[in-house]
Amino acid sequence: MVIIDAKLFLLDENLADPYTESRKIEISNPLIIYPISDVISPLGGGESFIFHKSIILGVVENSPEIKIKVQDLLIEDDNREFVRVAIDEDTIRKAREKYGDRFLKKSSIKSKDWLDYSELYRKDGDQ
Repeated sequence: MVIIDAKLFLLDENLADPYTESRKIEISNPLIIYPISDVISPLGGGESFIFHKSIILGVVENSPEIKIKVQDLLIEDDNREFVRVAIDEDTIRKAREKYGDRFLKKSSIKSKDWLDYSELYRKDGDQ
């Protein structure tokens, strides 16, 4: 799972170089990134702070392009274990209040290093 151009995607396990050119499917409910942020530590992945293996249960939607609406989500944490992420509306709302709109907004920063974007991704209280 990764953020590309302010959208959340699942990438094919066989990554292309650059990874943004990999086969990918867009997540139709990208706000799940907010509760995901409570479970993971940010990783390098170019412009994305999230670059984690994930297992999802979802519904395929056709809206001109195929997208997946995630219904259940497991994501690999720092210990390389898959943990379930609560993605109900109330959890998303609370996490979004906590983090604001920083995760899925386009930035004017032109860099391939996620550390350059750290102001956008910093959790409240982080230095």
